[in-house]
Amino acid sequence: MTDDINIISKYFTALKKSGIDSTKSAFCYFSSSEVALGYSNFLRIKKKIGTLKLLFEHIKNISGILTQEGYMITHKNNHKKDFKSLIITWAYRNSFDHDGNLFDRYLGINSKKTKNTIWFVIYLDQKEPVKVSSNIILLKKQKTFFLNKLYYLIKVFLKVIRVSGYQLKKINHYFTTEFNFANIIVDKLSALIELKRIREIRMPYESQIFQNEIYKFAKRRNKKIKNLAFLTYTHPLSKELIFDRSNQIDKLYLYNKNQRKVFIEYLKWPSRNIKFIQKNANFRERKNIYTNKVFLPYFFKDSDSIVKSFENYLKLFNKEINIKQLIIQQHPSPYNPSKQLMLKKKLIKIIKKFSDKKKIKYKKNLSIVIGLSSLPIKLIKSKINFIHISNDEENQIFSNKYWHNLKYKQIMKNIFKYYNA
Repeated sequence: MTDDINIISKYFTALKKSGIDSTKSAFCYFSSSEVALGYSNFLRIKKKIGTLKLLFEHIKNISGILTQEGYMITHKNNHKKDFKSLIITWAYRNSFDHDGNLFDRYLGINSKKTKNTIWFVIYLDQKEPVKVSSNIILLKKQKTFFLNKLYYLIKVFLKVIRVSGYQLKKINHYFTTEFNFANIIVDKLSALIELKRIREIRMPYESQIFQNEIYKFAKRRNKKIKNLAFLTYTHPLSKELIFDRSNQIDKLYLYNKNQRKVFIEYLKWPSRNIKFIQKNANFRERKNIYTNKVFLPYFFKDSDSIVKSFENYLKLFNKEINIKQLIIQQHPSPYNPSKQLMLKKKLIKIIKKFSDKKKIKYKKNLSIVIGLSSLPIKLIKSKINFIHISNDEENQIFSNKYWHNLKYKQIMKNIFKYYNA
């Protein structure tokens, strides 16, 4: 992975010489998730895919701008009040209680306990909450006609051309769904919130372009503001977090001690900016909700490979595990809900197939993690028996190269098992 870090570092240096801001470019968001444009770009840099394949992924990305027409503020309430803190997060309808208070599952806090805080919430459901507390602003996407979307796409393209100074390289990097969404967020924030009065900004952090743009914009408006980033997920090695490229984050909070070495030694973050904190959620008390579950990922490309690996494992080990107790757990906010539902139905069919075998004495419970996920670390800590199905060992499997006292072995094709070193 040191080689990968060097490759990315050289790539950033080359972009800087061309006057391209890597924090604005989706090509530089080197996520381990296959849905990210940066994932495909990194494969192209390593010559694992060609330029035409990357171009196809870029066109798909641009088409996403069509869906961004119609973002509106639906609740702004007392946004002019003298708030001291700003939290920016995502939420669904079921995140709100009957009084309109929001429980943030990423930061583990309730809005009713933050009276001096204004919440800016990227709302992910169509149906709005019945009630929304006075310290919450909702950003929601409204449905629009296709012609409106097409007109919007043209407007965005012309704006990017102007912002890029008519330079083709810059246009290529900035004409993306991610950078356009960043502009939407910053425009809404600047119109609603007086950042000169805000002392700190808190965000569940993924180094997404809109997040870095907010941090940079906030510092331009108020040099004294504290930008606090909370890393609420754990991936084997989060290449999208290489360097603090915005150079505007005052503290990065980690919930996993092992991540500190990863961030300082491999991802090149300054140690003074890293802080470990204890998460609020008591995972041990809720251990049962992670037992005998099949956890589906946020995104996947090859469902056939997943189904085949799942079936092969149950076929070989059906006498050792409690198959009838397995429950398919969909991702809370999947990239493609209909595609995930189809996968769920296929896996349920396989479970029923092996559950119908003659009655035997089951030996143990089992959970199954599929694809890119933070769950392996949680399950290991809680001593839950599980396997990890993955067709991308490099990006999705946790290795002792970066995670102390942790090893894994491949027990079948695309199936991995962890154990303590």
